[in-house]
Amino acid sequence: MLVIVNGATRSLIRQNSSGRISASSVPVSDGAKSSNRLPIRLAERRAMTPTADAMRRQRPAVVPLRSIPRLCMDRRGPTTADALNCPGVTSEPLPSELRVHVNEVPLVRRGIFAAVHEFSRQLPTGTRILDAGAGNAPYARLFDHCEYVTADWGHSVHEGARRVDIVASLEDLPVSDGRFDAVLATEVLEHVENPEAVASELHRVLVAGGRLCMTTPFVWPLHEEPYDFYRYTPHALRSILERTGFGDIVVSPTSGFFTTIAQMCELGLWSQRVESHGRLASMRLNVARGLWRAWSRPLRRLARRGRQLDDIFADVPLPLGYQAIARKPG
Repeated sequence: MLVIVNGATRSLIRQNSSGRISASSVPVSDGAKSSNRLPIRLAERRAMTPTADAMRRQRPAVVPLRSIPRLCMDRRGPTTADALNCPGVTSEPLPSELRVHVNEVPLVRRGIFAAVHEFSRQLPTGTRILDAGAGNAPYARLFDHCEYVTADWGHSVHEGARRVDIVASLEDLPVSDGRFDAVLATEVLEHVENPEAVASELHRVLVAGGRLCMTTPFVWPLHEEPYDFYRYTPHALRSILERTGFGDIVVSPTSGFFTTIAQMCELGLWSQRVESHGRLASMRLNVARGLWRAWSRPLRRLARRGRQLDDIFADVPLPLGYQAIARKPG
């Protein structure tokens, strides 16, 4: 679910007879447009200098992977909501379309799904929530108890984006201040050219005390080019949210090091399934493909068993992505 914001355009808002909000683009000038610390073994063995200690107090570190609910996957992916192993979650079967969505790229999406599911269950009935950059809105069913509104821009590559409630740039949403109690933005911020402007706009449409749930990739190939601009460290996410007025910010990884390595093996197999200038017919590449598959298969199978192996490598900060939870003060 991606939102692409072109820094060379801005939105003109109109409302048609059916009440659907839309936006068209016209050129403009280029100028438009608490938390637990990560386990650090070395720091536990040595006394930290006053300067280093002061720096750690000034900027809280990332919540470690061990504190995040695990998502247990079988071969078909998560089949019930209690697969998250979260207290208070019922065993109601997950909608088939949501299960299909997660299973398309399970190593990546199970962490995103866990974050969104946990966020949704904390929202009371009747919460007004905006899914910013909704695309196909795969998580809509998790918010059946809420007043769920979708937004995306008019040139999204997702077919479902043609049916969103608000068609507009996330830099200039045609809604009043404080319209929503919560905002969801999954895998969106890497596709906007001016992330601080988008974060500021999401802050504007939230009520005082409203909450934001955001996920972004960290290790992932270029996609939706040329509208793939950034990969964010947890410190960058925290800095953007702080500068745009958010507080109570908690940033945490959506996976661990082992899952990242397994996903890279999957990507290697995907790339070999695509023929390029007939080279896959050569014996050399066929042999290489067989060796790659044989080497990577054990890693991929282990990664699908859960995240226990990620806990072993918790000291290596190389997740597939990060999630950020923040609140608008007030």
